[in-house]
Amino acid sequence: MSTGIGFSLAIPHTSLDIVDRVIVAFGRSFSGIEFESLDSKPVHFIVLFLVPSNEFKTHLKTLSAIAKFFNDRIIREELMHAPDAAAIMNIFSRGATHEN
Repeated sequence: MSTGIGFSLAIPHTSLDIVDRVIVAFGRSFSGIEFESLDSKPVHFIVLFLVPSNEFKTHLKTLSAIAKFFNDRIIREELMHAPDAAAIMNIFSRGATHEN
């Protein structure tokens, strides 16, 4: 099943024995990537995350938090127009603050 969930977002994820904490990577594509998304649209944002194998709750919480964050149209627009990595990190930091 595709991890392209719609909203221009794909969230490939897995659990591994070789990681001891959640590891996340973010990528942005201006032109879009065919990902067989649920909405059949190209993906512009990819959030890859890895979770230790024994942390099922953490896996679900991380997946949920990412989906909730990207559900916000304004966040997606800000990320698409962010000029550099520092601006992208600022958007993620602001979003994390709103979650707490």
